[in-house]
Amino acid sequence: MIFLNIQTKEISCSTKILTIQIKRKGIEDIRIWRCWKFACEKNLLQNFRDWFLKENDKIFVGYNILKFDLPLLLLKLSSMEKFDDFFLKLNRANILDLFAILTFLKKEIKGFGYYCKKYNIETVPKEKIMDFYNKRDYKRMEEGIIKNLRASEKLYLKIMEKYVRILS
Repeated sequence: MIFLNIQTKEISCSTKILTIQIKRKGIEDIRIWRCWKFACEKNLLQNFRDWFLKENDKIFVGYNILKFDLPLLLLKLSSMEKFDDFFLKLNRANILDLFAILTFLKKEIKGFGYYCKKYNIETVPKEKIMDFYNKRDYKRMEEGIIKNLRASEKLYLKIMEKYVRILS
C-alpha cells in the first residue's frame, strides 16, 4: 500500500507540480520528486512515471486523489511516451480516496485538515507549505509535506480502526 500526494501551487489543470511524494504503509521509506531538482516539470513527471511503471504495489491511498492528484497526473502525462502503459497500470490499481470514503461515511464534505484535526493528527497547512516554497525554504517545505503524508497514513488507520470494526 502506497500513500500518494502531489503538491502544487494551486488547484488548476495548468498548475505546476512542485512535488510528488509517496510513502509505503508502515515504513518510513518516503520518496519525493522535487521540481527544483529537475530541469523541468516534464523531467519530474517522466521520472515519476518510470518509477510507477516498475512499482509492484497496486494499492494507492490519498486524500482527494481521485478528483485531483490522479487526474492531474493523467493530464500532464497524456502527451508523453509510455502514457498508455501508465494509464493501463493505474486503471488496474486499487485506489482508496480518503476524501470519498469520509464524505460517504460522514455525509459531509470537509477538507483534509478538518478530519486530521478531528482525529488529533498534526498537519501543516497548505498556505504554510507554499510560504516555505516561495521563500525557497525547501527543507521546511519538505518537512511539512512529509508530516502531511504521514498524517494521511494516520487518518487511513483511524478510519479503518473505527469503521472496519463496525462493518465486520
